Amino acid sequence: MEEKITYINEAYARAKQRGLCRSKREFAALLGVNESTISRAFAGNNKYLTDSLVGQVKKWESELENQSKPGSEDNTVKELLSAVRDMSATIRSQQETISLLAGLQKQLLKKQIES
Repeated sequence: MEEKITYINEAYARAKQRGLCRSKREFAALLGVNESTISRAFAGNNKYLTDSLVGQVKKWESELENQSKPGSEDNTVKELLSAVRDMSATIRSQQETISLLAGLQKQLLKKQIES
């Protein structure tokens, strides 16, 4: 288990160092995994710290390494990563809006019940 946590932490550090992500949330988006999954894996939760997750990280790093070889489309990769960041921000904003609307709906229902 320690090896898995260490590997994922090191991969995250490498991604941050390369400027590919700024947070664990963005790292999760790069890997294509749920934010809560990566968060729980970082916390050492065995249920989420799986061989499959480590495999996804290794695959992502391998693909990234192949893209950064001479002759690769580095600008395309940077543009795609920027688009992923933008989409992540949009999703977060939408989730916040949904939460806000759900709260307002509960308040309205409560007022209707009280009336």
